[in-house]
Amino acid sequence: METKNESEIISESIKSQPSTKSGEYTNELSEVLQYDLEEPNTLTKVVATFVSKKSNDTRGPSNEEITQKFQKKVSQLKKDIGYVLFTDLRLIFRILFFFASIGTLMLAMIRFGTLANEVVEQYGEIPNCIFQWSEWGECSAECSTPNHSATRTRYVIPETVVDMSNLNKDSSIFSIFYYIYIALHRSKCYELQQTTLCNVYECPVDLSTLTEFTPCQYSIVSSEAPQCIQYRILPPRGLVKIDQAANMLQICNCSEANYPF
Repeated sequence: METKNESEIISESIKSQPSTKSGEYTNELSEVLQYDLEEPNTLTKVVATFVSKKSNDTRGPSNEEITQKFQKKVSQLKKDIGYVLFTDLRLIFRILFFFASIGTLMLAMIRFGTLANEVVEQYGEIPNCIFQWSEWGECSAECSTPNHSATRTRYVIPETVVDMSNLNKDSSIFSIFYYIYIALHRSKCYELQQTTLCNVYECPVDLSTLTEFTPCQYSIVSSEAPQCIQYRILPPRGLVKIDQAANMLQICNCSEANYPF
């Protein structure tokens, strides 16, 4: 029986070309054919080198690679935290800006309301007339009487009068300038005036002319010597002039007085 050595067996196995499909390492193992098959150790060295290369490729990551990945994750986490903090600051700023806008709007509305009152007080509220009031004049009297009250008056400043009665929204700018700068001798805006009360206290009256007294009332309650009096009634807003020795009170009959208890 004829025996075959190792090289002949490997050579026949390669030359036989078995009908197998290509596998994962087909391309790498095909490089074995380039070596001299007569040397028995060549195939062993090639396979050992190939297996060693694949084992190095399939082993786990090194400590250096793990450290780099951890540092990358920490760096990315810091970036994410910084972005979240920046987003929160922007949200807080927007909320503060919203409330500041609301407060500014409320202050503006309040100011517009007070400004309208100031304009009405200074320029008047007469339809179709724009003007400015003059200063108040002197009071007509130093005091008032029951039949006549003291007053003071203010008038329109002629240089500030603008009569808008003949203007409408379709009027041209030239007509507006005309009514502003041309004297309006026939305008009723010049006739406007305001009158108000002044020196509201009544003029002094003589004490002797005040003849009305309060009801009789007890001033001394005693069974032996009772005393009753009446007080002179003074005007609530007026001044009293002592013209003679008139008393502020007078004695009255206690039979007409009411008991204080």
